[in-house]
Amino acid sequence: MASKELVPAWVSGLQNAKCFRIKYWSIKIEGPAIFVEGFEVSDPSTLNRVQSDRIILRINATALLDSHGRVYDLIGNIDRSCPDKRKNTPAALLEKFLEGFPEDWQEIINCYNRLKKWGL
Repeated sequence: MASKELVPAWVSGLQNAKCFRIKYWSIKIEGPAIFVEGFEVSDPSTLNRVQSDRIILRINATALLDSHGRVYDLIGNIDRSCPDKRKNTPAALLEKFLEGFPEDWQEIINCYNRLKKWGL
């Protein structure tokens, strides 16, 4: 008899999730919440701008789940070329997210918010 692998409920729920593959992506921080924004590449001839809701889960460095159950697949490195995307986000913080979301992304955001609160 073959053994059955147990799959966490949240993983099986992702099978029906809307997935956005985005490039030229960046992060936006609003208080304790972090969002991703960029351009969806569903059709090679067009780029549709998309923004996530609050990111709640890092599946891996380039796959994220937002609070509405949508999955975002990040293509390439973070886009640091557009000043309006940075919205005064320090370059050192953007570097932490250069190739996607690090495992300690929540702690990085918390630390950033503490420093910002203290005026540093």
